[in-house]
Amino acid sequence: MKTVFATVGKIGSGKDTLANIIGRIMGATVYSISDEVRAEAFQNGIAPGRVALSEFSNRMLVEHGEDYFASKVIEKIDLSDDEFAVVSAVRTPPNVALFGGRYSPRFYLFSIIVDDDCLRYSRVIGRAGDLDRLSQDEFRRNDESQEELFRLSLTMSMAYLEIDNSGSFSDLELAVEKDLLGPIFGDDFVRSRKAGLRLGGWK
Repeated sequence: MKTVFATVGKIGSGKDTLANIIGRIMGATVYSISDEVRAEAFQNGIAPGRVALSEFSNRMLVEHGEDYFASKVIEKIDLSDDEFAVVSAVRTPPNVALFGGRYSPRFYLFSIIVDDDCLRYSRVIGRAGDLDRLSQDEFRRNDESQEELFRLSLTMSMAYLEIDNSGSFSDLELAVEKDLLGPIFGDDFVRSRKAGLRLGGWK
């Protein structure tokens, strides 16, 4: 049976970073719901940029249902021979129910939080391209829009475990090992996965 991890959080909280850390330690493929949105938008001739992609995503969810993009990720996971998979940026309670129904009892949703909105905003600005640069007002409106559209706070409350990402990247890596993966698999297992990673065992 496959073990599937997923991340949920607000913009700038580090959902993709968390997913990539878990994927690296566990030797798992990381799947991104946002990548599914971008790929389909490209096929439909939608211009790149956060606003255009958000509008396209919302339209697809209205037309095809809240699980439209999540179902595409599940199809890819099921076709893979990998024991572990990681899904970045789960959004809605129905998404959680879909993954849980498919992979329970080996589905683990992790909520990543940053209580300092200014820190989240600085991270978003630091990574953004010209098309994605948000003003502080736009950043706040994005939070409100995500909550209204996806019920994000409810999705985050459904998490198996919560992790704080207010510190450094190294702090987050350590917390993933000790506070997320350790309680599930045991510290010895996590150490063995890291040892395999250092020896080039996880490709």
